Amino acid sequence: MRRVLATSTAAETLFPEPEVGQFLEYVRAIWCEQKSVGPTWWAAKHETTLVAGLFHALNDENKRQEAGVVWGHFVYEATDVELDPQGMPKARGRTDIKFLYAAKFGPELVLEFKRLDNKRPLRKKYATEGVGRFSSGKYSPNADVGIMVGMVAGCALTEKTKLCAYLSEAKVASELSSQAITHPAYGDPSQYGALAFDTKHNRPTHCLASTIVVGHMLLER
Repeated sequence: MRRVLATSTAAETLFPEPEVGQFLEYVRAIWCEQKSVGPTWWAAKHETTLVAGLFHALNDENKRQEAGVVWGHFVYEATDVELDPQGMPKARGRTDIKFLYAAKFGPELVLEFKRLDNKRPLRKKYATEGVGRFSSGKYSPNADVGIMVGMVAGCALTEKTKLCAYLSEAKVASELSSQAITHPAYGDPSQYGALAFDTKHNRPTHCLASTIVVGHMLLER
């Protein structure tokens, strides 16, 4: 993935693909570990509690050292600030978990979490309040990759099939400015083994990254 800067003399900074893949495998492995251990927070119904519990596990220095994920750091519920039309600062886009790559002006990989349960209503929320925040530029306006994480109470394979179909519906695809899931650089299956599939979205002109690939990670509860 890359981060784009507006300054014409600034080079784009990269999060190397092998390390992106290693990072995503780490997230999946820690989730599976927590599912096996069954910590107290695992039974929680609230999305925010589940994400906070996972963040605590992901940010464990010993686990990160063992997995080799040592070239950046995690941030929980990060909030950016922008100026409104009157020039006043306002909070923008509080993300669930962000991983900051350790480089000068390094890319920020945002992970947005949503619950899924093999039923349509939560897919709508996943799309509008998750994927839509990437496609609109509310999240990661300077980066060309973002990650949606679906915490599935049900079957992940069933959810993948139905979620792909839902996101491909004409109305949904239009709302999310989606490209067809056919390009060799994204689609089904994902280019990363830890992800189920990818979608690609056009973005508004204020985004320095004019398109974004959203990787979809589906984790069974």
